[in-house]
Amino acid sequence: MYNDLLVYDAHSLNVGDVLSFKKIIEDIKNIKPKIILFLSILEYEMPHVNDRNEYDKLNNLLIENNIQFYILIGSENSDNLEEFQKKSEFKYVFWPTSMLHYFYNRIEEHLVTYDTNRNFEKLYVCFNGKARCHRVKLIDSLFKNNLFDYGQISWNQLTKDFNEGQKCNFQFWDEKILLIDNNNFFQKLYDNTSFFDLVSETTSSHSLRTEKIYRPLLFEQIFLCLGCKDINKNLKNYGFEIFEEIFNYDFDSKSTVNGRIDGIIENIKNLKDKDLNELYNIIKPKLKHNKKRAIEIVENDEYIPEILIQLFKNYRDSFGKYIKFYNLDYILKNKLK
Repeated sequence: MYNDLLVYDAHSLNVGDVLSFKKIIEDIKNIKPKIILFLSILEYEMPHVNDRNEYDKLNNLLIENNIQFYILIGSENSDNLEEFQKKSEFKYVFWPTSMLHYFYNRIEEHLVTYDTNRNFEKLYVCFNGKARCHRVKLIDSLFKNNLFDYGQISWNQLTKDFNEGQKCNFQFWDEKILLIDNNNFFQKLYDNTSFFDLVSETTSSHSLRTEKIYRPLLFEQIFLCLGCKDINKNLKNYGFEIFEEIFNYDFDSKSTVNGRIDGIIENIKNLKDKDLNELYNIIKPKLKHNKKRAIEIVENDEYIPEILIQLFKNYRDSFGKYIKFYNLDYILKNKLK
């Protein structure tokens, strides 16, 4: 029974810093499993393997041995998969709330200690880790429009050090490292001195929600997100509230990153001279609702893919170390009754 299912994630397959399918290929030859589950639930796509031949070898083995190969991805269904992946034997399964569980597991103890009082010194706070292209464009536009002084901004990586995709250069801002509280993750889980959290998500092309957007949802903060098209509006599909009373979300449906950034800039300009305390009191019930809804999903997530529930129910021991790492016993507790 143990060998019927093999479970992997990207960390278990890395050779140096490069993902490799060699271990899976060898395990198929030696163990001959019926099912393989690849956990990519902290990502919005299948991690890239540099050697295209490994894809072909693996794909052929799956066909020859009649093996079901599931890739569990932590985003909404995506049309952005590469063509050869779409034509493969890989079966993509999407779990759009997986990052909520991962984040909640890390910060749960802080949810009972944070200060809900607000003392607005800045209009917005904007955290930025890696120097991704859409973040460069956002920060550059904030500077161009004289909006730096209205916010707290972190910039933790210079563009010259970014090597994970398309690079962009600043046209207006003289780039430098900017830190908020020495870049301590837990010190800035919640910010009670900024009116809203200007979230720059990990990707602007895929419907991925990470801790960047779940942080303000859980800690009762107003937020506006730069991510993929409709990333703010789509939160309604999961029972969350957005803030039409203070933001114009027309920008969220723009097809280009630049268009969405322009809309965010206009929203910030519109709030510069407003009474922030008055607006906050109007929004406050929605903030309470969002926290409650996030915890409801954590406790009983209706978006967990059925294939994960069934595989865990039938082959729990095969998940090994991933049970603790992803907190699967807790996440799936209401699904296994």
